[in-house]
Amino acid sequence: MKAVSTGLFFMLLISGVTGSAAASNEDAFPNRKLFPELAYISIEDLSRNYEKFIVVDVRSPFEYHTLHAVGAINIPRAAKDFVPRMKELRASNKGKTIVLYCNGKKCKQSYKAGRMCYQNQIGNVLVYDQGINDWAKTYPKLAVLLGNTPVDRNKLLGEDAIRQHMVPYDEFVRLANSQNAVIIDIRDAVDREAISLFMGREKRADYRHIKKLEALLDEAAKARQAVLIYDNAGTEVGWLMYHLKERKIKRFYFLKGGMRQYYAELRSGL
Repeated sequence: MKAVSTGLFFMLLISGVTGSAAASNEDAFPNRKLFPELAYISIEDLSRNYEKFIVVDVRSPFEYHTLHAVGAINIPRAAKDFVPRMKELRASNKGKTIVLYCNGKKCKQSYKAGRMCYQNQIGNVLVYDQGINDWAKTYPKLAVLLGNTPVDRNKLLGEDAIRQHMVPYDEFVRLANSQNAVIIDIRDAVDREAISLFMGREKRADYRHIKKLEALLDEAAKARQAVLIYDNAGTEVGWLMYHLKERKIKRFYFLKGGMRQYYAELRSGL
């Protein structure tokens, strides 16, 4: 058996460590492989030089209103003027790096926003893809929850807390029919054109209409009504939980899987 030189040994060792780190990174951030053209920044590097960056929250105004990074600018990726606003931001801050973020590792909004910047030659842009939830937990002094900073870590909601209020379609309908409940459809106008679950009974207000949503929750809290909420895929309702808890509304339920799950069950029954 041939002896391996010391130099070659260390090269192999480093290669193995690098490969393991890359694989681990890919497991932690599975969406990165779908956006190979983007550059990323870690939570540690972002915090270390935070004041030097222009931080952009690419989520909806309601999500931003609920929880965001201190000093972050809200430019929703879904807005029609996203690219013009980003170009304007880039032109007025030529020497600074722009950092985009959304909800976390499973959220694709920051990736899609980064790709839009890349495709429109908006340079010096990084994606922070660990998300606002981990940011608030790790650096509560650099986050704002419902207008308050520093953030109280005990008030941050995890997926398990939200999951406890998810109910399947049959149970959702039963609750709607058996209780004096407020039913809120938070889908956007395009999705709502397809079908409504409770025609004539439900209230409609998506995440662009913060005041309308808050007014509906205020009315429910005052009347001590149960609140049933559904969205398109069951992924957006969680942000409302902060507002429900703030108003001490205890009886609230989300449609598990949203309307997509309803459609899937409808098709399977045909």
